[in-house]
Amino acid sequence: MFGRTVRCFYDRNLLLESSSCSLASFDLVEEKKVDEDQTKSGAEVLAALDRISAICSLVASIDTVRNEDQVTLITTLRKEHQLAAEIQHDLLEQCGLLDVERFTIELPKNDKSLLQHYIGTRDTIRRESHRLSMLHRHNMLHELLEQSAKSFLSIHPTRLTEIKHVEDTIATIRRFVKKYQSNIGSHSFLAGLRRIIELQSNPKSLECNKNGIIHNLPGIIRWNFFGFVLTEACGSCLHDKDDELAYARGATTVLYSVLVRVEKQDVESGEPINQDKQISDELSDGLMLAFEIDKYISNANLRRILSVLPDQKSLDSRATGKLETLYDPGRPRKNINGELDEAWPWFAELKLCNLL
Repeated sequence: MFGRTVRCFYDRNLLLESSSCSLASFDLVEEKKVDEDQTKSGAEVLAALDRISAICSLVASIDTVRNEDQVTLITTLRKEHQLAAEIQHDLLEQCGLLDVERFTIELPKNDKSLLQHYIGTRDTIRRESHRLSMLHRHNMLHELLEQSAKSFLSIHPTRLTEIKHVEDTIATIRRFVKKYQSNIGSHSFLAGLRRIIELQSNPKSLECNKNGIIHNLPGIIRWNFFGFVLTEACGSCLHDKDDELAYARGATTVLYSVLVRVEKQDVESGEPINQDKQISDELSDGLMLAFEIDKYISNANLRRILSVLPDQKSLDSRATGKLETLYDPGRPRKNINGELDEAWPWFAELKLCNLL
């Protein structure tokens, strides 16, 4: 009973729930109520275990050095446990946590003691729930990325060279910034997006890579960052109480409106990737994503997009991830000076100005 109750608690608190669930039906409302009751029961059980663990630790230390403060603290903890036992008698009895004396008979330092068995069970369940949570986030993020890519291509099959496309992109980013800039969890993402556009929109005629080799053509900036940047801020915004995935969905939409995702592949060996090992590595280190500037975006359009992003001084975090410049003769940047861009009317810039 202890293991089942604790598992319900950790699964409920660590797993990021899908926001697509509707609570319109009575059955789902009842199911949500049951989940909340189970979460509350799990919290009560874990609190009881923490009290018992503290009591056992104090009792063991008193055997060595008697301290009146410790005696007082033990008395206080016992009273708190007794009060909790009166309220949650059946629950604590079923989980074996009703009687503190069961645990104080054996020394806590004994690895085979009853207390250590309970603590070991709790830790094992918590690790497993955390692993499942990471797997859930991993799958959820992959699904969101695929949905955003398909949605973007269906709406804007052409590149960022048409006026309407640029205006739609600017509107998308402006809405995202307005909604989430007040949430500090978005600042590292916004700073990274600003940084990659800044670097790409200010190319040099001659550039050197880390080996000192001079390139006549400007490179393409790539942004590598962990996927949890897009998921950890989910649910923390007051606007998204009814949609925990709103932030991640909005962030991926912003990414695809400006950048191109680089798929992970084993280029050097040419051998197929071991999917199980790849997922295992990504779960331990975090899903690594790579996006780069589309080679057809002109510097003028990049500056237009940059104008709606917050300045670094207004952000409380630095850019997340790592930026690198790639020099590939087979796919150099094109349309740098806007040769392929649709001609903008003279009043177009007024439409993009931010009102002060």
